[in-house]
Amino acid sequence: MSYFSLQKLTEGSLKNYAMLVWLALVVFSIGGALRSAQELDILTGSVITDIEYIFYCIYYFVLLYAVYTLYEMSKQFGFSDKTSMMTDALKARKGDSK
Repeated sequence: MSYFSLQKLTEGSLKNYAMLVWLALVVFSIGGALRSAQELDILTGSVITDIEYIFYCIYYFVLLYAVYTLYEMSKQFGFSDKTSMMTDALKARKGDSK
């Protein structure tokens, strides 16, 4: 259902980012399901553990890419200018308090 909601978004960086987050949630859910199945002794063996860790590695790579994408979106929409202004204001405030 959430996939269909994502399809209704217009093309652009926000849709790509939402799709990336959705993909991360799906991969993490599959990894969690494998872990639960292993704990319930439905699936046994070291191969299942290896597959589970592969899912977690994929999840973290997707997470790192999502952080990078969010950083790029901040530059695209002009948030980076505002954050540099806030950093300058904080530095000025620290200088005044000394």
